[in-house]
Amino acid sequence: MTETSNTEMTRAIAVGIGSSIGLHLVYIGMLLTLGTIGIILAIIAPVAIGYLVGEAVYRSTGYTRNKNLAWVAAGSVIGGFAILSAVFIAPPVGGFGVLIGSYMAYTRVRP
Repeated sequence: MTETSNTEMTRAIAVGIGSSIGLHLVYIGMLLTLGTIGIILAIIAPVAIGYLVGEAVYRSTGYTRNKNLAWVAAGSVIGGFAILSAVFIAPPVGGFGVLIGSYMAYTRVRP
């Protein structure tokens, strides 16, 4: 197990929230522009969002894995969802999708 510095933790939080918001926006755009194909592709989107947020957190900290960073990754998925839900009236992903995405992010970074 490795310890993370305050700088690494701050960078992980910023990258995690930023990538989560960006990926949720791509998800919304996919739903609005692709129609039926977008809905079919959107079924796997929560898994992809979680995995990519976890990967972004993992890479931004210099390929460090520990439980604190895993919780940052999972929280980033939830935080990005909460921010976009506050901006848009209808939430972009359902609650179950957010749980799946946060679990994927957690498992991507956990030791």
